[in-house]
Amino acid sequence: AFRNITNALQKQIFNLSKEEINEFLLTINDSSNKLFELLQNMLKWSLSQTNNIKVNLQEQAILPISQKAVDALQYNAAEKNITINNTIDNTIQANIDDNIIETIIRNYISNAIKFTPNNGTILLYSEILNDKKIKVGVKDNGIGISENDQQKIFNIEADTSTVGNSSEKGTGLGLILCKELAEKMNANVGFNSEIKQGSDFYIIFNM
Repeated sequence: AFRNITNALQKQIFNLSKEEINEFLLTINDSSNKLFELLQNMLKWSLSQTNNIKVNLQEQAILPISQKAVDALQYNAAEKNITINNTIDNTIQANIDDNIIETIIRNYISNAIKFTPNNGTILLYSEILNDKKIKVGVKDNGIGISENDQQKIFNIEADTSTVGNSSEKGTGLGLILCKELAEKMNANVGFNSEIKQGSDFYIIFNM
């Protein structure tokens, strides 16, 4: 698709209006962002498969890490007029790898944007569990996941490609990456979802 767009622009550029050229450029920008995200996930997943990801655990606050993930995807959310509310407790700290946590939260947010309608809302939240564990999640009010498709989430052997609320395509690789990265930090991932009610993807790790 990316190559088709650039080829079309190259052939027709002298016959297009400024508005049409701008539309092409917006589409190219959107496609390049999605390609970059896919390549990042593929690279990190391949590194995880060869045990080349170094886990660096440090006691640190979760809120600043999660906010970096939010900031990286604000443009994508703004394109659909989606509001992202980060309500993670600024006092919560944990012994975590900041790169792993940011990657997981960013993938959760990216997924939520794909499956949330225009003018929707995405919520980042935190919860201290009674067994000295922390739950951090990303909740949306999107289209939800069918029971059949729920069986495929986090499963590398399943066909997890899906289409978002605005026909965005997803490979499911990002969620598989989340599971494998979490395991390297002795953490667990999970989700709850209901059709037409939205989804809640989370990670649970030790304090």
